[in-house]
Amino acid sequence: MLSLKELEKSESLRTIVFTLNVPTREEVLLSTEKELDCTKHSLNACYSGLGLNDKSSSWYDVQLIVEGDSEDLPSKTEWFYIVTDDGYLFKARFEGKKLNSFENTLLIGKWIKGRLAELGFVENFKEVSEDLKKHGIITQEMLGGYGGNQIFLKKTKKTKKDGKGLERDVWFMSFPFKL
Repeated sequence: MLSLKELEKSESLRTIVFTLNVPTREEVLLSTEKELDCTKHSLNACYSGLGLNDKSSSWYDVQLIVEGDSEDLPSKTEWFYIVTDDGYLFKARFEGKKLNSFENTLLIGKWIKGRLAELGFVENFKEVSEDLKKHGIITQEMLGGYGGNQIFLKKTKKTKKDGKGLERDVWFMSFPFKL
């Protein structure tokens, strides 16, 4: 069994920092639906393109992408376990430079945005089409109030057996905050 304390203190074999790129509150308020380009906004990817008009676009859709060199990332076939700083365990993999919780693609977004909504920094929605006033768009001010705009993913020395008995790497993910 993996404990959070063990994972937090485990030696890091590699640390990936995802800097959360989001607009300012002013950029959101002053923009029209067509002007607000969220394609490069990691937490607002759901608002890009047809997202505002597409009823099936989930508000929890996020895109965590590794910036810079990605040569030593695991391949798409080398999935691993992620344990979050509050104890969630799920399977993930990298698809190129993008981190993906492939069994349920919304898990990472639910973890990040759920935390922000629970603490009152943002209003949550099930679908983007419900957010007519853009209240669900994460801004720099929200992340500033939360206390951080970075998510850390640390490869630990720990492993966990999968359903077939294969040892899989365990990565520890944290989204630290300061209230």
